[in-house]
Parts: sequence; C-alpha cells; structure tokens
Amino acid sequence: MKFSLSPHRLPPRPSPRPGGPARRDRRRGRLRRPVALALGAVIVAGACTAWMLRPAAPKPETPPPPSEAAVPAGPFSFRDITAATGIDFRHTNGGFGKLYIVEAMTGGVAVFDYDGDGHEDIYFLNGAPLPLGKRTAEPPPRNALYRGLGDGRFADATEAAGVGDTRYALGVAVADYDNDGDLDLFVTNFGPDALFRNNGDGTFTEVTASAGVADAAGGGKI
Repeated sequence: MKFSLSPHRLPPRPSPRPGGPARRDRRRGRLRRPVALALGAVIVAGACTAWMLRPAAPKPETPPPPSEAAVPAGPFSFRDITAATGIDFRHTNGGFGKLYIVEAMTGGVAVFDYDGDGHEDIYFLNGAPLPLGKRTAEPPPRNALYRGLGDGRFADATEAAGVGDTRYALGVAVADYDNDGDLDLFVTNFGPDALFRNNGDGTFTEVTASAGVADAAGGGKI
C-alpha cells in the first residue's frame, strides 16, 4: 500500500477589519491620558491640602536667662561697683535733636596722681548746652576731679582743686608743662581751650591766657 504525502495547507487567515484592534487601542490610549492627568492632579491637590492642614509644630521654648550660679567661672569677671567707689559723675553732650558731630566727640578721662600721694586720681570731662541750641542748664555741667583714697574709693575734689571747667570739653592731656615736678592739665574744648597749672598743694590755677594756648590748634605758643 502506498501513501502519498501532500503539503497541508492551512486555510488563509481572515484579513483584519479596517480600524479593528489597532483603532480600539488608539481609543483606549486617548482615554487613559486625561484620566491619568486628572488622577495626578487629584493626588497633588490632596497632598497640598494635607500639608496646609498639618498641625503646627510647637514653638521652641526660650530658655530662661542663666543664673549667676549657672554661668561658668572664667579667668576674669566684672561687677558694677560704681556706687561703692563714691563716683557719681554724670556726662552730658548738650544735644538738642540736631545730631551735630561735636555731640559724639565730647567726653574723656584722665587718670593720674595729681597730688603725689601715690594713689591714682580721675579727671572726667563733660559737655555743655550747645550755643546753637540756645538752652541753659542750672547748675551748668562741669568737669570733675575725683581724688583716689587708696582703698578703691574716691572723693570729689573738683571744687577744692579748682578744675570744674564748664566749657564744652573734647579731650584732655596730662603733662608737666612747666617742669616743676607736678602734673598739669590741658583741656581741649569746643571753643577756647584751657590749661590748668598744678600748684603742688592739691589745687590748680588756670593759666590759659598767660601761656597763650586758648586756641592751640589755631597756632598757639605751646
């Protein structure tokens, strides 16, 4: 018995209908895009709302100022002992709201042993009511001299020493200008300057005119 084999041919597949699955895929793609965008917008909006409605974080409490006992001890420390020293000097710049530059220049201090007792003394400079302000002060502000007592205290010697100048002081220098061994005072002012000669007995004498230094910056003899 003989058999003959002939190639088996499958029936031809039907051709796809125009606009079939490919068209449906394109439609689905067009539908998915706006849905994804809308879903993303909803998620973002929800996250923003949740962030805005989150409970506020508690504010950090301000620590109380440390007590003296809590401050670690350092190599140096300072205490206000002004009242105990007997110094009650008050400075004025004579200002009246115009903010002239001279108001920031007034003041000064000299530390020296004016009476030769071995203790440092302090001479404070003061301002005065500025002439442009047309104001006066009673009693007028004046410079002040405090004599060191040697125990951390000072005594007001301004009146006894005769150096309570009431001009507008800007600076002070200490030197023995006449070589008599006593330290003298030269005070620059907003206006005529002043030279006080140390008499060697705890008092001073103003010798500005005789020394010709009323206006040293303008060509005086000193």
